[in-house]
Amino acid sequence: KYWYLFLIIGAVGYFAHLATSEQLDFDYRVVYFGASLNLSFAILGLMQKLITKPNSVVSYFSQGSYWIYIVHLPIVLLILTLLEDFEFGMGTRFSLVLTLATLFSLASYQLLVRHKPIGRFLGEKPN
Repeated sequence: KYWYLFLIIGAVGYFAHLATSEQLDFDYRVVYFGASLNLSFAILGLMQKLITKPNSVVSYFSQGSYWIYIVHLPIVLLILTLLEDFEFGMGTRFSLVLTLATLFSLASYQLLVRHKPIGRFLGEKPN
């Protein structure tokens, strides 16, 4: 209900962390954690407000989330290893890894898990 307050608190905490973490002798991981937690609550609250009806895209990602969570890290590490010899800027590398890891994770879910025995093992409901 009050997602916007979490957004404000999270944004202020995050920018305070960025502005002061290098200048002060204080462990600002606590501030960063609090900002991240507030921003997470803000996103969850906003999505609850915006998505009020059943949605096939949201359902697809919800059903595939556990598999994607399991496989994303090895995929990210593989992509980073393959891109090791290329000279990319940090933003380009991040965007490329994010896009490729998402595509490969979703493709592996669709081809290996969805409506397959492993999907039922991971909790997929039968049609």
